[in-house]
Amino acid sequence: MASSGKTWIAHYVYAAADGEMRTVMKSIVASSYETAMEAAAKLAPAEEFVVSVSEQSEEQFLGAVRQQVAGLTDQSIDAETLEALYDDEEEEGDAGDGAD
Repeated sequence: MASSGKTWIAHYVYAAADGEMRTVMKSIVASSYETAMEAAAKLAPAEEFVVSVSEQSEEQFLGAVRQQVAGLTDQSIDAETLEALYDDEEEEGDAGDGAD
């Protein structure tokens, strides 16, 4: 079955049962912004929420990956270590740019 319409990304911010703020992104296929907003309201992760809906793009995908990684840092790695990893990547990239 072929889907018609554009792919939209709904980004929700809501309070979880434990009182913590949560965020989640969902993909919606709809023909218009208005239809995507209606679908987003029906798919909401909680009774009270804030949602933004925008057409899917390459920039959103990269932002979503960054957001997921940031969420993982709280679970598995501290900010100083993460920054050190970024510094190491930059140094490796700079090392290959020199003339031999």
